[in-house]
Amino acid sequence: MGYKNNSRLLSMLGICKKAGKLAEGFDPVAELAKKSGARLILTACDLSPKSLKEIARVASMNTVEHMGLSVTMDEIWQGLGRRSGILAVADEGLAESVKKAAEDARDPAADRRAGLDSANVKQSAAALKEENGLCQ
Repeated sequence: MGYKNNSRLLSMLGICKKAGKLAEGFDPVAELAKKSGARLILTACDLSPKSLKEIARVASMNTVEHMGLSVTMDEIWQGLGRRSGILAVADEGLAESVKKAAEDARDPAADRRAGLDSANVKQSAAALKEENGLCQ
């Protein structure tokens, strides 16, 4: 995973910010999710486990897709001008573009080393839903 792969992702996040469709930080993202305005919640790869668990719970309770990024909070800071590990996109079209850029930037080998394969992510989301009584 190199800077070139992440540059498209960071550019897309910059476009979202300029369009006023990007929330940054736990409280703004949680508020946007509760108002049904969030289309995609994103987390930096170096976010603390506690914050990751809390934002995954918010995403699950509000049925918002959650995706881990291959960029650090410092890379987000360099790209957007604000250091944040939790972001949310509030536009469906922009969310799809960001999702595609994030998937293109993802390094499968690094994800496996971090235990972030898609099966683990889906399994943890299902466990959170069940834990919170959201499964029917």
